[in-house]
Amino acid sequence: MKQRRAVPALQPDLDIEVLELVPTKLTLKGLERLADHAVRARINGVETIAHLEFQLRHSSDIPARVMVYNGLLRCLGHLQRRPRPVRSMVVYLMHERRRPVPRGICRSSRDPQVHIEYDVFCVWERPLTLEDVRRRPVLAPIAALTPGISEADLPALHRLLQRARLPREQRGELEAITYFLAARRFGKKLLQSFRRSKTMQESAIYKIVTEEARTTGRLETLRDNLLKLTRHRLGRVPRGLQGKLKTMDADALDRLFDRVLETEDPKALRALLTALPSRS
Repeated sequence: MKQRRAVPALQPDLDIEVLELVPTKLTLKGLERLADHAVRARINGVETIAHLEFQLRHSSDIPARVMVYNGLLRCLGHLQRRPRPVRSMVVYLMHERRRPVPRGICRSSRDPQVHIEYDVFCVWERPLTLEDVRRRPVLAPIAALTPGISEADLPALHRLLQRARLPREQRGELEAITYFLAARRFGKKLLQSFRRSKTMQESAIYKIVTEEARTTGRLETLRDNLLKLTRHRLGRVPRGLQGKLKTMDADALDRLFDRVLETEDPKALRALLTALPSRS
C-alpha cells in the first residue's frame, strides 16, 4: 500500500501520493549537483518527480539552482526512458517575516529565453501547533519546522507520533521524516526529545538517509585528509582545491590520495592538483 508522507503537508491543496524516494546525487556529462530531496509521487493523478529544496535564508542564486536541479531531474527521466514532469518547491525555514521571495525566473528583455516557476513554502505563513498534529499526524514533519512548535513541544510531538493511529510502517516513516526535518531546526537538542524507536529505524526512509549520512561522512573524512596532506607537502592548499574535491566521489578521492602520496616533487604535485577539473 502506498503511503501519504511529508509532501502532502506542504501542499494540502493537491492530491499527492508518494511512491518512492529518488536519488538526489544528480550527474549528467560531468555536471554533478546534490539536491535536497526528491520523491516520485502521483500528483492529481499524474506521476511526477517532486523536488524539495530547504533553505535557512534566501540568496540570489536560489532560482538558478532550482532551475539546474529541475532540469537534471528531467534529463535523468529521459535517460532512463521514463520522462516525467518535475515539480520543484523551495521551503524557507526562517521564522520571521521577510520581504517577498521569488517564485522562479521571469522572462525579461535582457534574458528573453529563460522562464521557470516553482512553488514556495514559507514556514512563517503557516504556524502549525500540537493540536493540528493531533488532528492530522501527517502534518508533524512540517509542524516541527514552523514557529508554532517550540523546543519545549518536542517531547509532546514525539508522543503524538508514537500514538498516531496509523499502520506500523506508515507511522515509522512519519517519525523518520519528522526526525530528519526537525533536526535541521533543533540540531542536537532534538536528540534529547526524540528517541529513535524501533519502528522508526525499521523504516525505509530512515535506512536510506542514514546510509547517505555515512557516505557523506566518509567523503568529508577523505577530503579533510587530502587537504591536510596537501598542506603538509606544499605548505598551503592551492586556490580552488577544496571546491574541486567536492565534485569527486569516494573512489576518485581514494585514487587522488594515492597519487598525492606517490608524487614527491612539489612542482609535479602542484601541477597535478591544478589540473583537476573545476566545479561546473
